Amino acid sequence: MKNIPIKNYFYLLIILVITVVLTINILNMYKLSKRVETEFYKYANTISSKEFDSYITEYPDSIIYIYDKYNTDYKDFETEFKENIEQSYYKNNLVYMDKKNINKKFKNKLKENYNIELEYNNMPIILIVEDGVITKKVEVELGNKLSDLDLGVFEW
Repeated sequence: MKNIPIKNYFYLLIILVITVVLTINILNMYKLSKRVETEFYKYANTISSKEFDSYITEYPDSIIYIYDKYNTDYKDFETEFKENIEQSYYKNNLVYMDKKNINKKFKNKLKENYNIELEYNNMPIILIVEDGVITKKVEVELGNKLSDLDLGVFEW
């Protein structure tokens, strides 16, 4: 009977670990590619935190919706929101910001310039901008209807 060197077991272990890690990464990439964004995000324009100041200068009356577009928990709310926006003055002034792209620098700028604290707790946030100033921040809780919120821009 031939003796197998210990280093061969070590090589086998390394190959197994690499195979498992690669398999997990490929599975995660597949899941990421299958994520579906709702119709709301195809409707709303997107801005980044770097474009924020120039956007509200160009569109001083606007609505900014902050959320993760791949999270479908608020799909019903987003559908209702989109339908009401389409019938309002703000239909061309609705933009979306991805919560994943909001950094600490942007949060600090909102606090300093607009006295808005943007702490994200996995629910959508709506910022109402009037005359180039953020006048209202509304957090949307799961199960809220648009009529439950005090946005100050819609007549019910």
